[in-house]
Amino acid sequence: MKKIVIKIGTSTLTHAESGELNLRWIQILSRTVADLQNTGNQVVIVTSGAVCVGLTNLNVYDFAGFKSRTRGQNLRQPAQNAKIDFSTTQKQAAAAIGQVELMNIYRDTFAGYNKLIAQILLTRTALEAELSARHAKNTMNLLLENGIIPIINANDSVDSNEIEFGDNDTLSAQVASLIDADLLVILTDTEGLYNADPHKNPHVMLIPHVSKITSEIKQLASAMPGDAGKGGMATKILAAEIAISNGFDMIIASGKTPEILYQIMEGEQVGTYFGKKRL
Repeated sequence: MKKIVIKIGTSTLTHAESGELNLRWIQILSRTVADLQNTGNQVVIVTSGAVCVGLTNLNVYDFAGFKSRTRGQNLRQPAQNAKIDFSTTQKQAAAAIGQVELMNIYRDTFAGYNKLIAQILLTRTALEAELSARHAKNTMNLLLENGIIPIINANDSVDSNEIEFGDNDTLSAQVASLIDADLLVILTDTEGLYNADPHKNPHVMLIPHVSKITSEIKQLASAMPGDAGKGGMATKILAAEIAISNGFDMIIASGKTPEILYQIMEGEQVGTYFGKKRL
């Protein structure tokens, strides 16, 4: 049995063209995670996407970098088709709206495979405080012991850290460390860490294994920006640094299909593996 944390980014969870939830993807994810649990594994999901879903529901979201064209008077924005940048407060309000739909979708899809989920909203402050961190750890472990799948998101409506910077990459590593996970899998819109920016260089090569986070690795990651969630490769490398220093494995892999989780659990070479040795 392995204890696995799976982090899902905004760009993986939603359609690039509309910002709407990719329902087929979530259905496949639910089936795959349910199957992994049926084989005796314990699985925690760290999900992004609440801000995107909330803004989409308000009909004002343009997927390119949290800039939008309004189609009405939503969120008190002015003229139709005006280019705007959403404020942190607007994103936090959108997160409060989107989180409801996001959890409803997860609940309904996992119920189709006879799985019960539980929502946990965390903040960086809570994880850094000894008492609240211990409560979070005990809650997650009790849920896992009873076959319930914790689905975790940052509490964006009261803490803007992940909104402004990480898209839950760091949060997922903190959660994995807190519950003594064996493996953190970050599913994203890239195959892994490359030796150059794949958007600028068509001849890049995937780096299959990183055993130590060096200044060169950090510099390489900083040159690869994110999109919908703002995390980019830099925050994933921060997560990898947490993983290596706390003794659990981490893999960055393409989230094009959630069934890649089977390949990972079977030890296949997928994405970029961070750790001292291969699983």
